[in-house]
Amino acid sequence: PVLQFFVGVVAVGTDCGRILLVDLKLDDDDCEGEAGPSAMDRLGRFQDGEVAKAQSNQLGKHLYFELGDGYHRQGNYFFTLPNDKVVQKFPEADAGVTSIKFIPRIHCLAVGFVFGSFQLWHLAELDLLCGLYNEK
Repeated sequence: PVLQFFVGVVAVGTDCGRILLVDLKLDDDDCEGEAGPSAMDRLGRFQDGEVAKAQSNQLGKHLYFELGDGYHRQGNYFFTLPNDKVVQKFPEADAGVTSIKFIPRIHCLAVGFVFGSFQLWHLAELDLLCGLYNEK
């Protein structure tokens, strides 16, 4: 479980289709809160979360984990289904995340995109459960 070392998490969708889970560091008494922006360190799926958290805390950075990071290549976003089938390719500029909703009952994150499609991510396993591509 990559996220077990995150204390307080916010899901962030970007205008290029990236989905970031950011550690708010609520367990860090030295965290400056809203005093100013903070740099971030990426946490990989197979990294040791405890070591990464300690290193980022020493540097005053927040950790983040990116869902579907493999769906971005060469300036494009590849809308993909759970079976790894690529349904459509978009320039990242046309793949913005427009909505994110955490569904606690099933521990999932629903993510909507500007092109009218959505994905459902299971947060315990960090796996894509389903996706619906809306052909306009």
